[in-house]
Amino acid sequence: MSSRFYFRLHLTSFVILMLFSLTSPLLAVKYVNFFSSDLYLFITAGLVGCIVLSWRIFPGCPLTVWEKSALKKEGKKVYAEQSFLGYFSRSVFKLEIKDYLINIILFILYIIPILAGIYAKYL
Repeated sequence: MSSRFYFRLHLTSFVILMLFSLTSPLLAVKYVNFFSSDLYLFITAGLVGCIVLSWRIFPGCPLTVWEKSALKKEGKKVYAEQSFLGYFSRSVFKLEIKDYLINIILFILYIIPILAGIYAKYL
């Protein structure tokens, strides 16, 4: 697959994660039955667990690894940043974000839906 495919997949995945994470507290108040279910908490915690585990298996996010590999195969310049978000924020918004801050941002985005589910469960 092409580096363009991985770039789009990466960007789409992050936007969906960000939108869901930031709206999940509001959605949890409106849809208490869904967010308070054990199934929701199991799926959300399972997805976060899979993501964190994949970071340990691959040297970073698998999508970043695959995108960089595709860039290299295509003979294109591979971005130096460790993470896609660091590269994207620098190239689009001219913001330099350190990798440790990106990890903190991602942790917050991953934990918000879980906390929304816990809040809805014990509301």
